[in-house]
Amino acid sequence: MTDDLDPMALVDRADGLAEEGREDEARALFAQAIASGVPAAVSESKALLGAMLISSGDVDGGQALIAEGVAAARPPDNGRALTVRGRALQHLGDNAGAEVAWRAAAASGHPDRAPEAGMLLAELLVELDDTDGARAAFQQVIESGHILYAPKAAHDLGFELLYTARDAQGAYTAWKSAVDSGHPEYGPLAGVHLGKLLHEGGDPENARVVWQWVVDSRHPVVAAEAAENLRLTAPPKKGWRRRRS
Repeated sequence: MTDDLDPMALVDRADGLAEEGREDEARALFAQAIASGVPAAVSESKALLGAMLISSGDVDGGQALIAEGVAAARPPDNGRALTVRGRALQHLGDNAGAEVAWRAAAASGHPDRAPEAGMLLAELLVELDDTDGARAAFQQVIESGHILYAPKAAHDLGFELLYTARDAQGAYTAWKSAVDSGHPEYGPLAGVHLGKLLHEGGDPENARVVWQWVVDSRHPVVAAEAAENLRLTAPPKKGWRRRRS
C-alpha cells in the first residue's frame, strides 16, 4: 500500500508511474510526498512534476515548479531537482543554463545525483568541445566511486583521452579503472578497447589476458569481438620437425 511508503519511496514510485505514462497516479503520489513536508521529498516531487508540465507543453509553469523544487531543500537534498533542471534546460536548448544546473548538482554531495549530474555535465562539455572541462568532470565522477556512473565515466574518458587528447597512457588508466570495477556493462566495453591499446602498444600477452576476461564476461556485444581478437592474435603453433634419415 502506498500509505505505508516513506516520502522518498513515494517519490520513486511516482516517478516510475510517470515513466509508464500513468501520470494521474503519479501526480497523486507526488502530492502525498509534498504533503509530508520532508524537504528532499518536496524538492524532488516538485522538480519531477515540473518536468511533467514541460513535457505536456507548459514550459513556464514547469520551470517555475522546478525552481520551487530546487529552493525547497539544501544540498545534498536538492541534488535531484538540480539535475532535473539541467535536463529540462538542455531539452529547451539552453546549454548554458544546463551547465550551471549540472555543476551545482555535481557539487551538491548527493551520493547518486552528484555523479549522475557529473556525467551529464561531462557529456555536454564534450559536445561543446571543452576538452579540459569534460576531462575534469569525468574524473570527478570516477573519484566518486559510484557503482554505475564511475565505470561509465572511466569508459567514456578513455575515448576522450585517446582520440581527442591523444593520451594513450591516460586512456589506459581510465579503461583499466573501468575493467577493475567489474561492472558488467562498462567493464567489458572498456576491456575490449584496453586490449587493443595494449596490443598496439606492444604488449600482446596482457592484451590477450584482458580479452579473455571480456570473453568470460559473456557480454552480449563485445564478448564475441574479444574472442575474435584472441583468435587473430593467437601465437603460431609449433609444427612437427621432420626427422632426418
